[in-house]
Amino acid sequence: MRCDIPAPIEKLAWFQEKLALAANDFERLTRYRVVFARRKEEFAERLYSYFCEIPETRIMLEDERRKNRLQAEHERSKGFA
Repeated sequence: MRCDIPAPIEKLAWFQEKLALAANDFERLTRYRVVFARRKEEFAERLYSYFCEIPETRIMLEDERRKNRLQAEHERSKGFA
């Protein structure tokens, strides 16, 4: 059985394209990293909420959440957590 799962780099490229970010946008964002770091919880919540509203990215977030739950459950069952 063959699964057609895109490599993570392809997902990241798709995600970057979806955001419509160019190299100079990343350079501008770098200037504000101190602000982002200081308010990281608030920023993370807003960003997560924003991407939950986009069907394609919501699927990715839900999949990641499911993987994290499965991994945590596996670790608990093995006595790691």
